[in-house]
This record gives sequence, C-alpha cells and structure tokens, in this order.
Amino acid sequence: MTKRKRKKGSFSSALLLGLIFGVILVLGQELAYQHKLLSQYDSNGMQGAIVSVIPPSDTPEPTESAIPTVEPPDATDEMPAESEDPVQTGAIAGYTYSEGSDEVAITLRDDYDPIMVNFAAFKGTNADFVGMMTIPGVVDLLPVVHGSDNSFYLDHIFNKSYSTVGTLFVDFRNSLLQDENTIVYGHNFHNQGGMFSKLVNYAKQDYYDAHPTIYYLTETGGYAIEIFSAYEASTSDLVYNLTFSTEADYSASLEHIKSMSAVNTGVEVTAMDNIMTLSTCSDIDYNGRFVVVGKVTPLSNNW
Repeated sequence: MTKRKRKKGSFSSALLLGLIFGVILVLGQELAYQHKLLSQYDSNGMQGAIVSVIPPSDTPEPTESAIPTVEPPDATDEMPAESEDPVQTGAIAGYTYSEGSDEVAITLRDDYDPIMVNFAAFKGTNADFVGMMTIPGVVDLLPVVHGSDNSFYLDHIFNKSYSTVGTLFVDFRNSLLQDENTIVYGHNFHNQGGMFSKLVNYAKQDYYDAHPTIYYLTETGGYAIEIFSAYEASTSDLVYNLTFSTEADYSASLEHIKSMSAVNTGVEVTAMDNIMTLSTCSDIDYNGRFVVVGKVTPLSNNW
C-alpha cells in the first residue's frame, strides 16, 4: 500500500509540473507575440496601427466623469445597420453617456435625426480629445484623441485606463486638418469591438455603396469624409505621408492612392483638397495595413 501511494503522489506531482510548464509556455508565447507587434513601431512612431488579435479580458470600467448624451443617428435604407456584430459603443471606448447642459445639436444630413453632443464634457474628461467619428447606422460616435506619441493610445481607452482595445488617435506629428493628409489610427479586433474593425469591409463594393461617408465632428464644426479609396497598404505607402513639398508631389500621391482602391467611388479629389486616412491592421497580411481614405469636406451646417 505504501509503495502504491508513493507512485500516485509521483504521478500527481508530474501532472502538476506539466500543467505549470504548459501555462508558462502559453504566457511566454503571448508575451513574445505582443513584443513582436509593438516592435513594428519605430522610435518616431511608425505609421499604421498595431493590432492584437487577443480580445480584451473584460469590459473596461467607465469613467466617473460626466460624459454627454450621444444618440446615434437612425439607420436608413442607404445605410443599414450591420447585423454580424454589435454597434461599437462607449462601453468599449471607455466613456459613458449622460446628459449635460452644454450639448450641441448636430445634423449630419437632412434625413438623420440630430445628434446631441457635449464636447466640453469630453474635453474635461481627457484633454487630448479633439473630436468624434461615426459611420451612421454602423458605428456609434467614438472619441478621437491627439496625443504626444503614437503609442500610448494603442493600449489605453478614452479615460486613459489600460486596455488593449485602445482609442482612435491622430498621428502625433499631424497639424490636425491643416496638413494635406491627417491620419487616424485604430485597432481591428475582428468582431471583438475594435475601434476600426469595420474598415476592412470597405474592400467590398457593396459595403462602400451602402456607407460612402464617414463623419468627423469637432467642437467648432463637422466634416464629411467622402471616401475615394480603400486598399491594402504597406507602411511605406505614399498614403502615410502627412505633408508634401510641392503641389505636383501631392497630386501624384493622390493619383497613386486612387489607383490602388479596391472599390469604385466616383469621388473627385484634387491637390486643392485635404484628405483623411483611417488606418488599421489588415485581415490579410500580418505586416500590412488597410486604409480608408476620404476627401475632407466641411458640413454646410457647422455650429
């Protein structure tokens, strides 16, 4: 009997050691993977958002600060709501909805109900706040920040809590909407609530036809981002240039960007226009990016 007990104990110990070794191995592989992702950024802030395919472990705690009411616009036949995954909301982005006294009524189009936004409350919660972005009927209004680097908001949500979901952020080198090209980065978490998880759908013509415009809203006015190109891009692509030394260089870059598009848009863009590039990780190429590029057009009913 004593001999059998020792064998049973040895077997249990071996099993336990095996389990511990397995856990250590899995954790080591995950850490190595995350390091590989982060290493894709250079010291100056490599263009193109880094994306982890590992979803967040739980829902981020909402900020305690007062955040405004943001009612998403009603979906229409032109812009139907998506059914394959949930609308991205403040619970994911790290902010909550609450009423405020400084709300601004925003009308994106005559056939949309007004949206009420309290920009002052967002700014009071995070001084890096610069605006809101939405795809009507698909993605709820999400805050956009402009930080001092291209790394912090890769793994921090709007209330600056740590989360791999991250936040939409403008390239820190940009003079926001003053440069020829303003770049906004965001994660693609493959239906796990990533900030730009919808962008890769713009590789399909029918999706573009249903959602040709993304809106960017600021304290002083709003802008329609009229999409004219969407495609797989390397981090060395001309689309990642923020400014251009000559009008000819800018025109050549615009022609390149238009020629690369996976969809036909019919949107005219010239060197007289400013553009906005939305960049996320590619579903196809681990080292690549997917970009959606639009002409920045001020809304006629700026507030």
